[in-house]
Amino acid sequence: MTAGSVSVVGAVAGAPGVTTTLLALVATWPAERPVLVVELGPAGGDLATWLDLPAAPSTVTLATEGRHGLSAELVWGHTHPLPGPGRVRLLAGPPGSEQALAARRRLVEAGLAGVLAGLDADVLVDAGWVGPGPLLGAPPAGRLLLAVRPTVAQVRHLRARPQVAADAAGLVLVGTSPYRPEEVADAVGLPVLGIVPEDARAAAALAQGGPTRRLARTPLLRSARLLAGTLSTQPTRADAAQPQRPAPETLRSARHGVSVPPAGLAAANGDRRHRDDDRGPRR
Repeated sequence: MTAGSVSVVGAVAGAPGVTTTLLALVATWPAERPVLVVELGPAGGDLATWLDLPAAPSTVTLATEGRHGLSAELVWGHTHPLPGPGRVRLLAGPPGSEQALAARRRLVEAGLAGVLAGLDADVLVDAGWVGPGPLLGAPPAGRLLLAVRPTVAQVRHLRARPQVAADAAGLVLVGTSPYRPEEVADAVGLPVLGIVPEDARAAAALAQGGPTRRLARTPLLRSARLLAGTLSTQPTRADAAQPQRPAPETLRSARHGVSVPPAGLAAANGDRRHRDDDRGPRR
């Protein structure tokens, strides 16, 4: 991943840990590379509250000052430093959804995508829930990663949003059950780029903003380190070559060599269809 590229992490349903995943990535990102974290979720931002930062500056103050045009200097001037081993800053979202949506709309109209792509930094965007329409303008800026739990309900939500899936580069699985990564990938036609385990203690420690060194051996950070390595070494620009995906009408199971109906994982996995799949991943 080169300086000036943008990775967007979001979800299509539920709360599968987008913000926690982003914090874990920040904690394991190569320390020599500057990082900007941007909160653009429609429900507003959490990080300023979690990390006891001032309410301003934020996307709201940036949208107000940048209504006639944005620049790299202006964006950096509305960020907070974040704790961690590297050079990390945060462009925080406000806690309220109305302010968050209004600020995001004004920033997109002012050209935020182009400014982020031109920064001499790796940019990680917390998109929260990915709604209809492009997040940062058309064409999408950067690479979209969708966080999803490996359950029938979450997979069906994703299959019901074919345009979002078409724009995505891959999945970040939150948890490892009840379905395996290859089963989820087969069902939605997207590669699994990383797996983030359920690790409540490490997630809580990250949210408190304390030192991350003592968390280095936790399952959450070990997995995030692998994902950060993938993101930091592969192209992430929107115009990077994307893998070919199966046609939406039917998916091919690499494991069994049979057609998988779009109805979901349950129809494709025999005796598993009776499992209580809509529970979250087991701890």
